[in-house]
Amino acid sequence: MACEDDDTLGATHVIDPSGEVIIILQNANAPFAVWRASIQSSAAKKEDDTNEGIRIRVSAKHLILASPVFERALTGPWKESISLDQEGSTEITAENWDIEALLIFLRIIHCQFQFVPQEMSLELLAKFAVVADYYGCQAAVGFFSRIWVQDRIIPKTYSRDLILWLWVTWFFNLPDQFRDATSIAMSQCNGEIYPLGLPIPCAIIEQMNAVRKSSIQSLYCLLDGRRASLLHGERGCHFECRAMLYGTVSMHMHDNQLFWPGILGQSYEKSARSTETVRRPRWREPCADNSNTANNRRLHSCPDCNFNRLLGDVEQSVKGLKLQSFTA
Repeated sequence: MACEDDDTLGATHVIDPSGEVIIILQNANAPFAVWRASIQSSAAKKEDDTNEGIRIRVSAKHLILASPVFERALTGPWKESISLDQEGSTEITAENWDIEALLIFLRIIHCQFQFVPQEMSLELLAKFAVVADYYGCQAAVGFFSRIWVQDRIIPKTYSRDLILWLWVTWFFNLPDQFRDATSIAMSQCNGEIYPLGLPIPCAIIEQMNAVRKSSIQSLYCLLDGRRASLLHGERGCHFECRAMLYGTVSMHMHDNQLFWPGILGQSYEKSARSTETVRRPRWREPCADNSNTANNRRLHSCPDCNFNRLLGDVEQSVKGLKLQSFTA
């Protein structure tokens, strides 16, 4: 990507040598999708992040044709449009964009596909999608999702990368990948799911948090319901059996933080896995002839001692959301 210090308009990057517009990027490479509360050091910014801003020379016609945001700025009753009409050139200010993502975006809308990378990291892809989304160019760049997303190794655990991937799947309209990403997030997150400042629609985040909470609540209700059935004599074959199983389930719920509302502080996946590790109590009781000698006692066994039967099949993950539900 060309750099011309002697360009007549003072451009640092030149997309179109005869372009009439200078985009001045302020605060380039600002902290992006911060996972923790700490703010990235300014030292982590790239070398070309200067106080004066990065100047990029581009074509007004290409900007207007590609982006409704640029179209409004360059054809409406604004100073940028007036300057373009009267002086033949103008400046537009942008803020916080990653410079590499912005340049890739501008190359695409200027049809300079030979400069567009065939592969991008997930980080850069997410940054590019934020730029393209802001300028209203989802349709114009959608084709490249086939190149950048195919054969990508996607995150399998709840992490910052998973939220970046969730954003990418939404922006590029990838329903299968979106469903998988939301499933992992809702299954593995141990608290509120946050968009990290990404423009993921609020409806998606709200639905994910609601489904996560309701799924965990259903799991708790299953366990507490089984305890209640033992307490009220609906399960277990006699008093001792009910008492032993009730105590076992209660202790297991306590030891694994499965009581409400503490259960909300851990992931659905962890809680669901713990239902498979209930320790089966073992005790002996007299045989049918009521003889109480050591040789005439047997291990108690009844169907409800099988906790798989008592609790039933528990889904080990939360079903992902349908992208179509948010695009209608």
